[in-house]
Amino acid sequence: MKKKVIVLCFLIHLLGLTAHSQSYEIDFKNPESVLNAVFYVTKTKDYGILQCLGDPMQKSNGNVKRICSIPYMIDLMNESSDNSDLNKFLDEFFSIFETGRISGQIINEKTEGIEYANVPFLKSNSEVVEQNIKSMKLVKRYGNWYLYSF
Repeated sequence: MKKKVIVLCFLIHLLGLTAHSQSYEIDFKNPESVLNAVFYVTKTKDYGILQCLGDPMQKSNGNVKRICSIPYMIDLMNESSDNSDLNKFLDEFFSIFETGRISGQIINEKTEGIEYANVPFLKSNSEVVEQNIKSMKLVKRYGNWYLYSF
C-alpha cells in the first residue's frame, strides 16, 4: 500500500509539472485561433510561434511581415549593440497585442476567389473602446488561415 501511495504521489507531481508548462496549439482552420496565437506570444514570450503565422505566399503587408519576423529580430538583438529600433518596434507590438482580445463578429469576404477574414479585436482594456478597436485581416491558403494585413 505504501508503494502505491508513493507512486501515486510521484505521478501527481509529474502531472502537476506538465500542467504548469504552457503551449498553444494553433488551429489554422480557425482565424480566431491564429490571432489568439499572437496574444499568447505576448503573454509567454514564445516568439517562435510567430514565424509560422504569416501568409505562405509572402503577400502579407509590411506590418504582418514584421510581426512574423520577431523571432529573427530577437536573435539580432542578442548579436547587436544598437537595438533602439528593434526595442521600439517590440514596445509597439506589445502595446497593441499584450492585453488584446477578440471582440466582435468576424467578417468574411471573398475577392477574386481568395477568402479573407477580418477579425476585430480590442488592443487594450481601456474604457474608450472605440479608440482601441483594431482588425487583423487573415487570408485562407490551402484550407488554412494566415495573418495577411494589420
